[in-house]
Amino acid sequence: LVGIVASRDLSILGSASDAVAALERDGLVARNGAHLTMTDRGRPFVRLLAAAFDPYLDVEATRHARVS
Repeated sequence: LVGIVASRDLSILGSASDAVAALERDGLVARNGAHLTMTDRGRPFVRLLAAAFDPYLDVEATRHARVS
């Protein structure tokens, strides 16, 4: 299992809280107190959880070349 320690209150996670809540709703992450654990179903998506905490990742940035 892949696990990280988080706050009991997801609001302290800042912008990551929405992503973590969505992963939890989809059954990809399980929360037990201050611990977040990727479920077996969520293991292929572990990068989504990591990306939620990446301060250098700009989710609004364009990832593909623009065609004029």
